[in-house]
Amino acid sequence: MRILVSCLMLSLSVLVGCGSQVDSGASKPVAAEATQTEKVASEGTEVAVSTVVLKVPSMTCPHGCWPTVKETLEGQPGVAGVELAKQVDADTIDKPEVTVKYSGDFDLKAALEALAKAGHEGAQQLN
Repeated sequence: MRILVSCLMLSLSVLVGCGSQVDSGASKPVAAEATQTEKVASEGTEVAVSTVVLKVPSMTCPHGCWPTVKETLEGQPGVAGVELAKQVDADTIDKPEVTVKYSGDFDLKAALEALAKAGHEGAQQLN
């Protein structure tokens, strides 16, 4: 019975999210500026890829929140990949930061708006 209850609770946390811990600080306007540029092979051609680090204060768990953030950002035009910052414990998000690798048509403002629509308001650019 405990296993069933645990499975149900985990399923609910994935479906509902992990809660909202929204940073109430005023967010300044941000510009998508490249912090690092690297060359990667893409179908036989080289493409410049830039990175931006985002803080997502409402991303509190690795099982429901992180996958939602990752999928939301990967669904944005120009995004080549999204990586979670290294965490102290694999079952806890103690550093709610992600690195977004992008090129071309990436729009930081649109990405932050998409995160807010997905339940992760208050995300902001760190660099």
